[in-house]
Amino acid sequence: MNSARVDHLQERWSQDQLITGIRLSKWLEILGRNGWQVGPEYAHRAAWITGLATASSALARVEDARFARQLAEMDISPTPLFILGHWRTGTTHLHNMLGRDPNHTFSTLWQVIFPDSFLTTGHLGPKLLRGMLPDKRSYDNVVQGWHESAEDEIALMKMTDGLSFYSALMFPDRAPEYERYIDFLEATPEERRKFKKALELFIKKIMLATGGKRVVVKSCPHSARIRMILDLFPDARFIHIHRHPAKAFRSMVHMRDKVDWENFFHRPKQVFVDQRWDQVATVGHRLYTR
Repeated sequence: MNSARVDHLQERWSQDQLITGIRLSKWLEILGRNGWQVGPEYAHRAAWITGLATASSALARVEDARFARQLAEMDISPTPLFILGHWRTGTTHLHNMLGRDPNHTFSTLWQVIFPDSFLTTGHLGPKLLRGMLPDKRSYDNVVQGWHESAEDEIALMKMTDGLSFYSALMFPDRAPEYERYIDFLEATPEERRKFKKALELFIKKIMLATGGKRVVVKSCPHSARIRMILDLFPDARFIHIHRHPAKAFRSMVHMRDKVDWENFFHRPKQVFVDQRWDQVATVGHRLYTR
């Protein structure tokens, strides 16, 4: 197999990493599981994530002390509404629309970035960091803001020590191993338990923050996890949105060409970059097969 690494790095100085806001203990767990494989060209990213993780951990301890018992005693009612669909098919737009129903709510960007502390920081934090966020997402023209909708997969990746396909964007050498977290069929029972527990907790926290409203959940990998979701919520409702597959595929390749570079922690192999079309096809096939 060709092991040559890329010569030219893109988006090297981006601070738009999906893992931002994780607890320090969980961040160290992910690094250790990946052999501490942080390249020198991305040392600044690791330093940024680690520094913020230290602060996130302190705030998370405060939040646990304040809300752990209340969250443990909460029931999830009404049952969440799940939006399913491949990336780039309009899931974010639908998430925004359905979540703005007065009886509904959705996970916000602040909540998925800081899933362990947003009940404590959600009022003041977005105001303090208002100027640090670009107005649009880096890969399309969609409005971005701390209170705009965002997918829970970003939060779940942090809450489960990296049990997400998105971890492949950080450590591309291990991308095939992380594909099993698209549907969790090849995951261990403990990994499935950890994921379910995190999803349940995150939904409870959103409900607590919004007065018990129905949560509209949107994460594209959930399209391959319907059985797991029904284990938690037997009466869950699902909405599937779709788009012409050729257009969705082309748009997904464009998005990956941006987001991958924003999240790498080591220099990827040239073959990983050259075969992005194959990767998109592989992930999409696994998603729709399930």
